[in-house]
Amino acid sequence: TFLGAVIVTFVYAAVGFHFFRYEFGDYCNANILTCTENILYQGTRNGIIGLSSMMHTVMPSNEDWLERLFYDISYFVVYGIMILNTIVGLIVDSFGALRHEQEQRERNLDTQAFISCIDRKKIDAVAQAQGISDGFAYHETRRQNKWDY
Repeated sequence: TFLGAVIVTFVYAAVGFHFFRYEFGDYCNANILTCTENILYQGTRNGIIGLSSMMHTVMPSNEDWLERLFYDISYFVVYGIMILNTIVGLIVDSFGALRHEQEQRERNLDTQAFISCIDRKKIDAVAQAQGISDGFAYHETRRQNKWDY
């Protein structure tokens, strides 16, 4: 995902370097790589993800206003919304997977013996035949106590 963000930033830096070099001021006056580095650093640390804080102000009366409008807004939508939300989605999905694994472990501990992995229903059935009321608890604490191994 980070590599994708760098590639998207490089594409925007190439377009900005070619069409809007002088509007970036000192941020993009050397080469495309410097422009990419500055966009990655300056474009993401400002309060609102975007390029407009790095560039000179453009008013609707300027001849390249529509191009700048599309350039600034498309960067915000692609980078600020899509890529950053993808990163947040990956983080949330990772926590969901961890939660699912934890629930699966707890379910296994509730339905299987810890040492022998015998099903709880089988242990309870055999224990009831022998007259033991709570067979699974008896098996887990007396017969196969996990701290004895």
